[in-house]
Amino acid sequence: MVTISGDVAIQTTGAITFLNNARLEITPGSSLTVYCADNVTVDNDAQMNMNTGDPRVLRLILTGTSRKVDVKTRSRLVGQVYNQLGSLEVSGQGNDHSQFFGTFRGQSLIQLDKSRIRGDVATGS
Repeated sequence: MVTISGDVAIQTTGAITFLNNARLEITPGSSLTVYCADNVTVDNDAQMNMNTGDPRVLRLILTGTSRKVDVKTRSRLVGQVYNQLGSLEVSGQGNDHSQFFGTFRGQSLIQLDKSRIRGDVATGS
């Protein structure tokens, strides 16, 4: 588990992957902004920011071209995703499906199988 405390910014030139029950939690009053030049994958029961339920405290900003944020296999992501030149794909399997809660700005939004997407109009994005 990764716990974020304070207002944190991370920049990476590689991919970000949360797998196999991995957790990203953000403490009350904190926030995380991630600048990623490659793909972001949340897979196999992983969770990002589910502890707050507030998309405003997690911002994923993809800076590369043709990049993808992929939420799949019973995973959950709460945040604001900015992927101007790429996509957000949410897919699920079986009875327990992947879910995205928040806002998305990008080229394409793909929802597959039994996944769920819940937009957050309160953020104004």
